[in-house]
Amino acid sequence: MNKKTIAGVGGALIIAYGAITLTAQVAPVTLSLIPDRTTYQVGQNLTVKVDLQATSTVGTDVVVEFDPEYLELNTPPLLPTTNYILGGEIDNPFRFSIIGNKTGTLATMYFKALKTGTTTIHLLNTASSTDSNVALNGEDILEVTNDANITITNKTGK
Repeated sequence: MNKKTIAGVGGALIIAYGAITLTAQVAPVTLSLIPDRTTYQVGQNLTVKVDLQATSTVGTDVVVEFDPEYLELNTPPLLPTTNYILGGEIDNPFRFSIIGNKTGTLATMYFKALKTGTTTIHLLNTASSTDSNVALNGEDILEVTNDANITITNKTGK
């Protein structure tokens, strides 16, 4: 194999790597609520991870809504995995911000199941500056949100 062949192979690998990297960067920026399971009994505590899939950010605002007839936000309501700011009082909707370039699990939220039925823990995303946002270069790059659907049964499983 001569030097031109090696350079040609190396150049092709760099181009292929660049294409793979570019594809990974254009994947949808996704913010998800991921419960440890989807069925709970009345009185049980729920653990819900807040997960961000993105390649780069400068900060993330998370706004979570829930039905207070079915769920109660525990105190403390979350355990962040990085620097954060709570958005005022612990209320519904519940707001917090993650500071800096953090992806993966941003925080874990804690709720208590109050009554039987089905309910959704919802990420508010309405294309406004007061909803869930993922910031990069002065723009909201959040494309997809995934809510957590929860079923609550009574203590006998019915």
